[in-house]
This record gives sequence, structure tokens and C-alpha cells, in this order.
Amino acid sequence: MALVLKILGHMLFLACQPTGVLLSALLMPGSILILFSAVVFSASTGWQRPSIVVLVILAVLAILAEFLDNVMALLGVKRYGGTTHTSLGAGLGAIGGAFLASVVFSPLVVLLGGPVGWIMAVVFVPLLGAFAGGFGVAYLLELRRGADTEDARRAGYGAILGRVLGAVSKVTITAAMSITTVVAAFWPAH
Repeated sequence: MALVLKILGHMLFLACQPTGVLLSALLMPGSILILFSAVVFSASTGWQRPSIVVLVILAVLAILAEFLDNVMALLGVKRYGGTTHTSLGAGLGAIGGAFLASVVFSPLVVLLGGPVGWIMAVVFVPLLGAFAGGFGVAYLLELRRGADTEDARRAGYGAILGRVLGAVSKVTITAAMSITTVVAAFWPAH
């Protein structure tokens, strides 16, 4: 029985690695899933694999990934002429847009698309909602501030570009965390 549990634990641990990277691509905290799986796996090995040092490095990388994801989204708006207020609003708009798109459009996509629709509803609808929400809030806040439509549009595009660059940096760091975790867990010790 212990062998079965060990094999299941290894399989679950390994399944968390690509899942964490995918979650990061979907603007969710996948780096935290990878860190959590590494901590649980390490605890199951008496804190030997991955070691405490590797866990600390993974924790720093997880914080960095989440920090960059959010800061780059904020800086995108600022770079394209938006205010700090607009940057923060765009971040909240992205969260609200993802939620609203999930609640309103995902059931419709599932009903119309079958299995492919289910995948689209889970993956693409919230992602598009996040981009639309960030753009829309940045655009509206800049208009409210008195900017012309072109400047407001630029701030909205900055929200999208910042979110994309933040997601790319987050996915890159999360992929590195995943590889590091698997190597530290299974690479033969010398």
C-alpha cells in the first residue's frame, strides 16, 4: 500500500508542474501551485528532495513571478500615458472582466461548443475578459480624467500590453520553477 501511495504522490507532484505553468499563462497564480507541490514533496522526503535551499529559491521566484505579473501590467498603462489611478483601475478591471466573462459567456460557449467549447470556456473566455476589462477600465478612467479618446485608447492598449508582458515573464519564471523542482526532486544526488 505504501508503494501505491508513493507512486500516486509522485504522479500528483508531476501533474502539478505543467498545471502550474498553464495556470500562469491564464493569469492565475501557478507559481504558488508549483511552490506548494515542492514543499509537500520535500516534506514527504524528510526535507531532502527538494532541499530547503531549493524551496527558498522557489519561494523567491514565486514572489518575483507574481510581482512582475502585476507590476508590468501597471507599468504598461503608465508607459502609454495613463495615471497611477488608471493603472490600478485597469488591474481591477482585468479581474472583474475575467470574472464577468466567466459567469456570462462561459456557460454559453460550453452549451454551443461541446467539449471544445468547454476548453474555450475555461481557457480563453476568462483571458479575453481580463484583457477587455483592463482595456475598458483604463479607457474609461482616462476619459473621465479629461484625456481625449486617442490618449484613453493608448492607456487601454498599455493595459493589454503590460498584462501580456507580465504574463510572459510569469510563465517564463514558472516554467523555470517547474524544471528546477523536478530536477531537484529526482536528479541523482552525488
